[in-house]
Formats: sequence, C-alpha cells, structure tokens
Amino acid sequence: MTDAPAPMERGRHACAECKAKKLRCSPSLQVLGVCHRCHRMGMDCMIPEVRKRTRKSRLKSRVDELEERQNKLMELVVNTKQSPKPVPDSAGDFIEAVLESQPPFQSVILPPTASSSRPISAEQEIELIEYYRQVLTPNFPFVVLPADVSMVDMRRLYPVLFKGVLVASAWRSRPLQLVLEKDFLVDIASRFFIHGERSLDLLQGLMVYLAWYQYSASQASQQAYRFSSIAVTLLIDLGLHRRPRGPTNHERIVDSLARDIQANPTTFPKFWSHDARRAFLGTYVLSTFCALLYRKGSIFRHSQYLEECALSLAESKPSAGNVAILYYVRLLRISTVIYNTFDYSCQDKEDKRSDEEIQILVRALEGQLADWRASLPDILIEDVRLKLCSHLANTYLHEVGLYGVVEGEPLSITRITILYRCLDNVKDYITMALNLSIEDMQGWTSFDWRQLNYAVMIGSRITLTLDLIACTNDSATRIFKLDACLEQLCSRTRTLFTITNTLPDQAHYFQRLSMEWQGMRNWFRPAIHRLANSTSNSQYHLQMGNHALQTVSGHVVAMPWTPFGGADTWAQDDFWLQSEWNASSYPTGDGVPN
Repeated sequence: MTDAPAPMERGRHACAECKAKKLRCSPSLQVLGVCHRCHRMGMDCMIPEVRKRTRKSRLKSRVDELEERQNKLMELVVNTKQSPKPVPDSAGDFIEAVLESQPPFQSVILPPTASSSRPISAEQEIELIEYYRQVLTPNFPFVVLPADVSMVDMRRLYPVLFKGVLVASAWRSRPLQLVLEKDFLVDIASRFFIHGERSLDLLQGLMVYLAWYQYSASQASQQAYRFSSIAVTLLIDLGLHRRPRGPTNHERIVDSLARDIQANPTTFPKFWSHDARRAFLGTYVLSTFCALLYRKGSIFRHSQYLEECALSLAESKPSAGNVAILYYVRLLRISTVIYNTFDYSCQDKEDKRSDEEIQILVRALEGQLADWRASLPDILIEDVRLKLCSHLANTYLHEVGLYGVVEGEPLSITRITILYRCLDNVKDYITMALNLSIEDMQGWTSFDWRQLNYAVMIGSRITLTLDLIACTNDSATRIFKLDACLEQLCSRTRTLFTITNTLPDQAHYFQRLSMEWQGMRNWFRPAIHRLANSTSNSQYHLQMGNHALQTVSGHVVAMPWTPFGGADTWAQDDFWLQSEWNASSYPTGDGVPN
C-alpha cells in the first residue's frame, strides 16, 4: 500500500523542512505527527511553535469619544450644584419630581441679573397678590395661587408666576406696571431663550401675562398670538399635553436623570397634578382664542385626553371655576368647527355653496350650541361669563351671512335672516355687558375686551348693511340705539383709563379702544341725521316707493325690497336699550345722543 498524502487538516501548520522549501506539507497516513514528505525521505519532521498574534487595540470611535465627553460634563455639572439631588430609584419618584415641576435642568442656578431688584415694597406685593386672588382669578380660573404658601416662599418657589401676577394686578398704576413688565420680560427671556429653562412656573407666569395682555399691547399687533405659540411649545416640552409616562428613548439619551429609570405603566398616575391640568387646559383655551380672533389655524387641537382632563378636574374639585373650564373647552371645540366649516381665514374667497346649503350648515351648528347650553349644570346656569361666550359663539356662527355675496346682487331672504340672527346675539351680548358694573369689568381679561370689540364691529357692520338695503326709519333706529350703546361703552373705557393713572406721554389700551369706538360712531351719523329729520325722511321714502338703495361700484341703484313678516323685530323699543327711545331727545347738530 503506497503512502499517499492525506488531505490538509484545517488549522495544521507546516513543518520546518516544508516551510523552508515552500512546499505543501501534508500529514502522512502511516505515521501520526509526521508529514508525508519527511516520512518518505526519512527526515525529522519538526513543527515550529507558533506565536499567538497580538492585535493592536482598536481606536475609540467618534461616538464613544462624545459619550465620554458628555459624562465628564455631567459630572462637572453635578459637582457644581450646591445641593445635589439623588437620582430617583423608581418611576414613581421620577413622576413625583415632574409633578412638582422641578425638571433636572431647572436646578442649574441662573446668574443674577440687574432686574432681580424689587421695584415695590413688600406691602404693595401683598396687596397685588390679594387683588389677583379676589378680583382677577374668577375671570381666569386656569392659574390659581396656592393659599397656604407665604409671600417669601411664593417668590422663591414660583418666581416667574409671582412677577406675572404683579404685572397683571398693577394695571391701576400704569407707570408701576411698566416697570414690573420690563422686569418680567427680561426675566422670562433670560430663563426661556438663554438658559433653556422649562418649568410649570414659567408656563403659568406666561399664561397670566397673556391673559391680561391688553395692558401691554400699545398698538394693534399679533404679539399675543406669538406668545400663545410659545406657551404651547413650553407645554409640549414639559410633556403635559399627554398622560404621565416613563421617559422615552430620546429622553434617556439626552437626560442623565431619566437614564436609569425603568418604565412601568402601572406606576404612573392617570393625570398630572391639578395645577398642571389647569395649565394644560388654559394653554388650549388661550391658544385657541388667539387663533380664532386673529383668524389663524389653531396649533393646539382638541383631543380626547383634553376632555378627560377637564372632566377629571371638574369631578375632583367641583368648584364653579373648575366646572366652567370643562364647558369653555367644549365651546371652543364647537367654535373651531365653525371656523373650519366656513373658512373665516379667507373671507374674500368665493364660496361655491348656495345660501340654502349655508343655512343647513348654520342650523346644524346651532343645534350643537343649543345642546351645549342645555348641558350646563345648575351651578353654571346663571354664569354671566358663559352666557357672554354663548352669545359670542352664535355671533361668530352667523357672521357667515356677511361673506360670499356677489357685488351688485341683492341679498337673499335666507342670508338676511342669518344676519338678523347674528344681530340678535350681538344685541344680547352688548346688553348683558352693559348690565355689568364697572367694577366687574375691571377684572376682564384681554380676551373679554377683544370679544366685546368684535361684537361692536360685527354689530356696526350688519346694522349699516341692513340700513343700506332698507333705508327706513326702523333701520335708522337700530343704528341710533347701537350708537347709544357705543356712547356708554366709550364712557366706561374713559373711566377705566382715568383709573390707570397713565402719564400724558404713555399710550394705553383703554384710550385707544375708546378712540376706535368713537370713530365707529362717525359711520352712523348719516342715518341718525336722516332719522332726526323725519319730514325729509318721509318725503324721501315717498319718492323711492317700495325700493331700497344699494351701492354698486360707487353708484347707488334701486332694487326691490319687501319686509318679511316677523323677521324684522330689531326696531322695537327694547332692541338696544331697555328704555324707550325718543327721537326728540336727539340733537340735530353733531349726531351724538344725550
């Protein structure tokens, strides 16, 4: 039997003889441990010892290097803290820390600023804080100051909210309010934009400042809408727009405090704290109001969790303010549906829907508003603020009657009926506002004043439109009574302006609002003069017959006019004022009622 070479074993090294001659070294089949060539030639087969190859250490990747740097930076931050906080051992501890609005990066000590000095005395601070609790809080139940916290602790625990409350409560002294406002804005800009602070205190302070923003708005702008967008961003950063839960993967990467926490859904509460829920709901109300008033799309959509938060707050603490929050949220949801249905952002856009189709949509939305009113509990049946909001929502709904009209064409009966219903709600709104005392209006928020201004503008436009169509004594009577209401509103704003102690070189919202309403009254003078001169008015209508006037492309043309039975009830004595109107009491000189 011949000594044939065996196949090469895997992992076997060549002997020294074969390796020197660079030949293939195959093991022999007859003798173990000897290669075929050395066995055939009778040579010693020596396999040299193989040294184990040592690999060079792998260089650190860029990610490892960055992680190492981050760990060193975090160690430096922790070492520089005056009172370092222990890392939570469980998810429950983590949620408790969040509920107390103490995020990890908030513990970084902010450098002192020049604005940290107190511009008022401690006695004035106590007076302004109590004024907020007694007068302002009923008008804005979304930020409630804790009653068991002293003034010193409140300034330390809620510094931004403390300053925001001082700014809102100091409206009776405009010079002092300007100083406090500057201090507040410098502080909030430093915390939010420079140091990146995110806290419930920061959100609540911004909400209070935005709620009474009318004192800060020196001119017509959309700054309030921008502030509401910042509030929404801050709310999302805090995670208050969703249920409490464990940290996400992203939060574990960027936040060392949440890195060692194991998420367990059973350990988290169903809702945030009461203050956090109020902030969540208040941010929705403020941002949605701004979006509707400025005719912009809402950046904060209604959700099921929003409804659940409002319902839980009303059930856990069933006070009038907490229960009212639930119905504010529901009413704003309907108002958003109205905005999206009729696209009020593009009023000049041609609406291809017929008047009958619009009327069907209006009636459907009227049903939703009626269901909302019917669902009010007994504790809110006589709530004046909710009644005002209800009339305003109906006004907002029937505003669609002003749009989509082709120039030169007469208004249809359907569209005029919608305008009458809109005017009816405007009348109820303004009448109810005038029944309030001037002390009640002192606590109004900026959105209350904007709603009143909106009702005045819509009422003025509709009364002038109907007078242009009918040109009768009844249409002029409506204008006269609206003018009398505007005179009362101007008188109230002038009184409030005198309370503010504004210096002559300082502008104020009440002063500007009074001037705007006084300018609107100039639009009413032609109709009021026509009503005062009854003889000329009768001859005028005798010549016109059963025709009315309408302006088309700068020209006055006649078109048929037929009063429809029962619809025009707006010339009654109690339309704008409760007292009976007397034409002889109106002077013919300047067109201003006594």
